[in-house]
Amino acid sequence: MKPHSAATVFQVASVDAAVRYYTEVLGFSEDFRFGDYAGVKFGDAYIHLCGHSVHQRPVGGGTIYLFCDEVDTYFAAINRKGAVVKSAPRDYPYGMRDFMTVDPDGNHLSFGCETKNPASNRFPQIMKTELLKTLIIGTLLCGLVPIHAAGEPAKADAELCARLIKAIEVADHATFVADGESGFRKMTPEQFATVAAQLGPRLKAGYEIAYLGELRQRGYHVTLWKLSFKDGTDDALASLSTKDGKVGGFFIR
Repeated sequence: MKPHSAATVFQVASVDAAVRYYTEVLGFSEDFRFGDYAGVKFGDAYIHLCGHSVHQRPVGGGTIYLFCDEVDTYFAAINRKGAVVKSAPRDYPYGMRDFMTVDPDGNHLSFGCETKNPASNRFPQIMKTELLKTLIIGTLLCGLVPIHAAGEPAKADAELCARLIKAIEVADHATFVADGESGFRKMTPEQFATVAAQLGPRLKAGYEIAYLGELRQRGYHVTLWKLSFKDGTDDALASLSTKDGKVGGFFIR
C-alpha cells in the first residue's frame, strides 16, 4: 500500500460556523459535507472539520503546518478579513518564513515558505525531507568534502553540543538560544517547546552522545554527533553548525 494524500482532522463546535470561517476568512474552498462532518481544501492541503456530535471529543487543540510558495500577501489578505493572528510573518533560523493563526475553536494553523534570505536558509529542507540527512551521510561515507572523523572533538564543541541537548531535555529555551547568532535566537519559546515535547521524554530516559566527525559548509564549522537513546528507540543524527563560537543551527534527525 502507498498512501497518496492525508487530511488533518480538527474538532469544532459547529461545522457550519467552521466552514464559513475557513472559506470566507482563510480562503479555503468547501470540498464535501456529510452530516456533522465536512472537508475544506486550499491547494493540495486538506482539513476535515468534525462536529462534536460525531466523536464527542474536546473541541480545538489541533495543529497543522501548511507549506506554501509565499505567505506575506496571504497574511495581509486574511488579516484584513479578521483572522485571529498569533504571530506575524518573520524569518526563522530553521530556514522558513511563517506565521500562525488560530480558528474560532482554538485550532492552530501555521503557514510557511522557505526564506529568501540565504543567511537564514542554511538547512531549510531538513524540515520537510530526508534530503539533507542523505547528503550528510553520503558525505561521511564517500568523502565528497573534507571531513575530520578521527580522534576526539574539540572540548568547546563537545560542551556546546551537550549543553544544547540538555536544554532540550529540560525544556530550557533561554539556555538553548543563549549562544546563538541573531537568527538562531529568534526561535520563540513556543517553537522550542514543540521540539522539547517531542525529544524531551526520550532524552530523560537516558542517552549517549558519540562524536562522528566534522566538516565545513558555507563558512560554518559543522560537527556531527550520534545520539543513542536508552529507551531502545532509533538513534538520531545531530548536526551543530557554528561560526566564531556562535550557534548558527542545531538539528536532530
